[in-house]
Amino acid sequence: MKYDSLRAFQKHLQSASPSHFSSTYLLLSKEPFDLKEAVTLLSSALGSGVTVIRLNPEKEGVAPLLNELLTLSLFQGMKLVVVEEADKIAKKEQERLNDWIKGSAKGACLALVSSSLRKNSALFQLVEKYGVILDVPEVKPWAKEKQAVEWILSKAEERKASLDPAAAALLVEWIGSDKDTLLMELEKLTLYTDGKRKISCKDVSALSEAVSKESVFKLAEALFNRDARKAISIQSALKREGIQAIAEIKMLRQQFEVELQVAILASEGHDEAIAALFPYMKGFILQQHKKQALTYGAASLRKGLIAIDKAELMLKSVPADPEMIVDKLIAELC
Repeated sequence: MKYDSLRAFQKHLQSASPSHFSSTYLLLSKEPFDLKEAVTLLSSALGSGVTVIRLNPEKEGVAPLLNELLTLSLFQGMKLVVVEEADKIAKKEQERLNDWIKGSAKGACLALVSSSLRKNSALFQLVEKYGVILDVPEVKPWAKEKQAVEWILSKAEERKASLDPAAAALLVEWIGSDKDTLLMELEKLTLYTDGKRKISCKDVSALSEAVSKESVFKLAEALFNRDARKAISIQSALKREGIQAIAEIKMLRQQFEVELQVAILASEGHDEAIAALFPYMKGFILQQHKKQALTYGAASLRKGLIAIDKAELMLKSVPADPEMIVDKLIAELC
């Protein structure tokens, strides 16, 4: 049997309970959150007495895995053996596992988890024949934000929190589509509103403004001066403060857009136009911005904006470590 959504997989588990579970499950998704959720659903369905054991075959090989599958205890309930990065199981070692998957005598449940196992692989085809597969399709980048809005609204409903759809859309626009981060922000918003009223766009904006703007301004200043050491130091501090990657990138874009306009106008000698466009730029502040903008250069500022846009797109559409994406961007902008 094969399922393509967590909801369908959950219904399967409910119908299989309490004694018709498969002995082998293959859980596939590009989204780490979906994989965690699938394991949680499976563990919960197996009952409160289940023992969950996690193994990584790339680091430990198949021997400990087979030992767990074949060793039963009279005093334990069901054993769920979760294999992380199942696609990394070596071909020779996989052959040792095949006999267990094909066998009929079972005393444990095996969950093979992967974000990149191919459908034409021997392991996929074996589980397709003898077990159950959850294969969550990758969402296209242009549909990802819409799905994230629908998802966070459903999670708010599950938690009996009232979230305005417009606020959900603003939250996704500001935070991105990473589900772990969205859930964390939903918890903050629920506490912020005491769970007694509908979460509005105003509430989302209020929490977003908690981002340390001054630190991001200092980071931009270090980048414009091409001071890599200072930029890395400030970036490390921003991580410790818990600044959301998407929020940091949006604020960096604002700084680069401002500095590009300053660079263009300053190169043409239009200081009055700069002061009119940005009234706070007077005297020393104006001279500082002009120096930064001209030193970094209009061409570099344009390239920087392209790099920032690419980083934001990756944060919204690629299941990767947000900190790694921002670190790579900072290195590129220096």
